[in-house]
Amino acid sequence: MGKGGEDVGVGVAKGTGDLAKGTGGAVGNLAHGDVGGAGASLGKGAGGLGKNVAVGTGKGVGKVGKGVFREFKKRGGRSKRQDGKN
Repeated sequence: MGKGGEDVGVGVAKGTGDLAKGTGGAVGNLAHGDVGGAGASLGKGAGGLGKNVAVGTGKGVGKVGKGVFREFKKRGGRSKRQDGKN
């Protein structure tokens, strides 16, 4: 389950890096008067952010779910305490 949280964090970090690169490129393009290139750079950075966050979150949630299922299986499929109390 811990690896799932790590994957979510890695996806967010990579996505933030992509957004920063795209923003930096857009600023550079605007400084040189290339409005079309600025829009493309910003769009590319935002797309990278969305992709990496989605992939990282998907992997992380999958691993957390797998870990929860494993723990449930170890308990013999029972979610209640053995003495019958909740």
